[in-house]
Amino acid sequence: MLSETPERLIAGFNDSHLDFRIVVDVAGDAASREVTLTTLVKTNNLLGRTYLMLITPFHKLVARGMMGRIVERAQ
Repeated sequence: MLSETPERLIAGFNDSHLDFRIVVDVAGDAASREVTLTTLVKTNNLLGRTYLMLITPFHKLVARGMMGRIVERAQ
């Protein structure tokens, strides 16, 4: 974990082929809470660019699924 406050979590790692960050922002009160998930990737070489190109279509599905599970648990 790189940074954590009640409103924002930033986690990630650096590797030889890419640097990855996930940012989770929480806004609003309990009755109208809004959660935003952002992923950031900086590729460092051809392997990183190739990996990102292959994983991007699946990443959207995984991120949506994660957010759906968070919503289910909150309800």
